[in-house]
Amino acid sequence: MSYKTGQVIIERDGTEVQVQTWSIQEILQKVTESADFTAYDAAEYNMVEFTGSATTWAYIIASKAGDDQTPILSQKILDEGFLHPICIYRTERGGYGIGNGHHRLVCAILLGLDEIPVFYCEDGNYYPECSSGSGEIWESDDETANMLYEIWTATYQELDKEEQIAENEEW
Repeated sequence: MSYKTGQVIIERDGTEVQVQTWSIQEILQKVTESADFTAYDAAEYNMVEFTGSATTWAYIIASKAGDDQTPILSQKILDEGFLHPICIYRTERGGYGIGNGHHRLVCAILLGLDEIPVFYCEDGNYYPECSSGSGEIWESDDETANMLYEIWTATYQELDKEEQIAENEEW
């Protein structure tokens, strides 16, 4: 099933959740909490809670981009679009948090998308049932993941090489 902007989803408890379109930039600027993401900072030897700072966004992006399922999900997004919106919820302090969808958000960033579908929940919950994307990637095969990873690695190395050439030409 795929969702359309403006579509209303009724949860089991009767709560209505509407699908919206948010820009990636808006998400990166507004979201300051995560329902379930923490990262280990090897340099500091401690766990880091997500705060919405550039550093904690970098932790999310790096950890999810390095996951071997990310290339598979990215290809699915390219082929089929977003089958499950990510979930953004209103926090107790009036800010914004991300519930489900960390992988999907990172894939959108890596793919250079400008906007993505979002379930926006104003009541502070994030209704994991309506935004769970787990079934769409976890059953995929490793061969596809390895092939896409090799393509991404080659693309990154080529871009890095071009950037170094451009920097040398400026001098």
